[in-house]
Amino acid sequence: MDDDSRIVTGLPFTFAGPGKLTTASELATIQYFLDWSDDASNRVGSEYIIMEHVTGVQLLRKWPHMSGGQKVLCIAALYEKLKQIVGLEFPTYGSIYPFTSSLDFLSKIQLETGFCIGPHCGTRYWDCGDDRSYHHTVPNQGPCGSILITILERRSTNT
Repeated sequence: MDDDSRIVTGLPFTFAGPGKLTTASELATIQYFLDWSDDASNRVGSEYIIMEHVTGVQLLRKWPHMSGGQKVLCIAALYEKLKQIVGLEFPTYGSIYPFTSSLDFLSKIQLETGFCIGPHCGTRYWDCGDDRSYHHTVPNQGPCGSILITILERRSTNT
C-alpha cells in the first residue's frame, strides 16, 4: 500500500464454487478481515476479501532448522487446533455464512453466533464449468438436515 502497510486479497475462481457463495462462506471462517464484498457489481468487478497481512516466517522455511522437540511441540499445537475444529457440530449440512451477508437463501438455519448455514458452496453442487453431471439431475444444494435425507432426495430425483 502507499503507506507501506501490507494486505492480502482473496478473489474467487469458478473451480472453487460460485463466487458469491464461496466469498461469503470463506468470510465466515476467518476473523481478520478489513473489507469484503460478495457483490461482483462493485468497483473491483469481483467478489473479494481484504485481510490483514500477518508478518512472520512461513513454517516451511523454519521447519528444516527446528529441533526434534520444537517439531513435536509444533505438531502438538496444530493437532490441538484441528481437534477443536473437528469437534464442531452443526444442526445441518451446508456451508457457513455471516447471517448479515447479502445472500438470499430460501432456507437458512441461523446459528447463535451471528452466522447461518446455507447452501453448500462446493463445486459438486453447482455448475462451475464441468457440466458432465448437471444435465442428469438437479443437485440438492442444501442446507440439509442430515446426509441420509440428502441421499434419499437424490435417489428420488434420479428415478
